[in-house]
Amino acid sequence: MYGPVCACGTFAVGLCKECSRPICGTHSGMWEGVRLCGDHYREKRTEWDGRLQREQQARSAAIEERMAKERQERQRAQEERPARIAEARNQIPALLARLRASRVPRERLKVYVKGKYRWREGWLLFTGSREGFMGSYSVHYHVTTEGEFIKDNDLGPKWLKNQEAIAKMISGDHPPQWEWVYDWAKIVDRLRELLSGSS
Repeated sequence: MYGPVCACGTFAVGLCKECSRPICGTHSGMWEGVRLCGDHYREKRTEWDGRLQREQQARSAAIEERMAKERQERQRAQEERPARIAEARNQIPALLARLRASRVPRERLKVYVKGKYRWREGWLLFTGSREGFMGSYSVHYHVTTEGEFIKDNDLGPKWLKNQEAIAKMISGDHPPQWEWVYDWAKIVDRLRELLSGSS
């Protein structure tokens, strides 16, 4: 006696788990460990593909939302930046005056100014490093009692002609490799830090 036969006339290899229809190997498929006829297999596959597509769309929408938010934040920061810089810079003279009147220990700095070495007194603001063609070297930024900014590296101390010189260096007007540069707000924070140790 012959067994069940698929609709195509081939002897069945099993029954569809969903509808119990006899099915051969060609007109059936395995889905999560059970055999299904072609109709139910395609139904499961369509449902699965739809879920994957919805999940992908949800991920893409979340990524786009995050990127849009980041763009808005960057745009807002860019628009607010001039005001923030101006606010921070306006605080520096008063902070330097308080620092000059304080008991915060000072360093003596030998600075090359207009063809001559001159002595200055001041405080260390920041220390960083820079990669050069001969390797890395340290860079130190000081501020003098006169409010001058000094850049000191292995080539020697250099007086920055005015605050605009350091403004370019600390406001991000350099390529990305200048990761150790600082902004005006951080100068204000550093001056306050120095003052906090004067009590």
